[in-house]
Amino acid sequence: MIRDLFAGSLVSVCFLYDSIQVMNLKEYLGVFENIFWLSADKLSKILIGVTVVVAVARYMEPSGFGVFSYAQAIVAIFLLVSTLGFDTVVVRDLIKYRKSEGEILGSALFIRFCASVVIYLTLCLFIYNFRSESDLLLWSVLILGINVIGQPFKVFSYWFEARLKLKYVVWITNTNLIVFSALKIFVIYLDFGFYLIVWLTMLELLLSNLFIYLAYIYISKDTISLSIKTNRIKELLRDSWPLIISSAVWVLYTRVDQLMVGRVLGEEAVGIYSAAVKISDIVSYLPSVIVVSLIPKILPYKKSNPQGYEEMFQGLYNLVLSLLIPIALFLSLFSEVIIKAIFGEIYLQSADVLRVNAWMSIFFGMAVISGRYLLNENKQRLSMIRHIFGLVVNVVLNYFLIKLYGMIGAAYASLISLFLANYIFDVFFKDTRKVFKQKTIALTFIWVFSLFKSRGEYGS
Repeated sequence: MIRDLFAGSLVSVCFLYDSIQVMNLKEYLGVFENIFWLSADKLSKILIGVTVVVAVARYMEPSGFGVFSYAQAIVAIFLLVSTLGFDTVVVRDLIKYRKSEGEILGSALFIRFCASVVIYLTLCLFIYNFRSESDLLLWSVLILGINVIGQPFKVFSYWFEARLKLKYVVWITNTNLIVFSALKIFVIYLDFGFYLIVWLTMLELLLSNLFIYLAYIYISKDTISLSIKTNRIKELLRDSWPLIISSAVWVLYTRVDQLMVGRVLGEEAVGIYSAAVKISDIVSYLPSVIVVSLIPKILPYKKSNPQGYEEMFQGLYNLVLSLLIPIALFLSLFSEVIIKAIFGEIYLQSADVLRVNAWMSIFFGMAVISGRYLLNENKQRLSMIRHIFGLVVNVVLNYFLIKLYGMIGAAYASLISLFLANYIFDVFFKDTRKVFKQKTIALTFIWVFSLFKSRGEYGS
């Protein structure tokens, strides 16, 4: 009886009954608990984050907020490159090879530390030779870039993800967020200046990663002995190198619009453009919450129940897009009201950007799901090719459209490139045509008819 109730509940959120039967009650509860904590994490971050971003944007005004956002965009590229793209590979291996946790974590930590030092030095050289009208951008990048050095500790969050114990990470990050958000509001209230906000932004992420490491030590109770194995390092790099390139290209792909707006239209334009980006970015977190929670439970059935495995991925697309499309429609219709209410009249130009950017979340969602699917199929190279294609299209379109249409041209360039790279691209490769079919079913809501049919059969 309980099993049937859970099956019926999951069917109502788009998982076909045949694919759900492979889970037992304990697994359901683990998945739902993880989704609950991740949802609570994202929701609290959205509520607090929006409050702080709005306060910072209003305090700095478009010129200062433009420099701040520009610096964050530059650092984000180097920060994501420093992850080496093997977060999903490490989580996958921790799930598959539980007895080798120590050498997986230790080897990943060693690789990350070496890479972080090199990447931070590269960032320093890059920004030193970067041409800007003021020193604000230079120092902002150097300060925010310190987080690159702290990135290795993020490896331990993957252990929590693989063990479905993300509630501890949520507690840490949310506590950190609340404390530093309060400090930023305090700094703004007392008018302590631009640089102190930059320092607090850097320390928030740095200390969060450090506290996650300390939590790992406490919760694992030193039962896992970290070690560095040459063979494991080679395996991680072998499996990750397409993802290393792919992740670097992906962040360029998603940030190039802000960078090119800054270079062509100036730092104040970045501030106005970033107001819309901040809102659309919030929506883009939603797919990650669902995917991160469900993938650890879906992966084991790849061999034991291939049909259920495929249907679960179809269910992911159905669920994510059924949430994102209505949200995108709402943001698009009420963009002017939203921008005016949140950021004020001074940022009203960004309403047109939000109207376009709102629809990007749909293709972000598809990219998150298909990326994990291709990783499970050991097709990381296709993800790399997809992102390179998207980046090239985005850069070319931005180059022409920003000059012709200004900020709205950058928004359209990003939307078109995401559509081409994360949907149309899949038609041209044999290994991704199945993915294209799944995306099409979700986009056109064909799955709704199958759902009613399935529930009718189940009810009978």
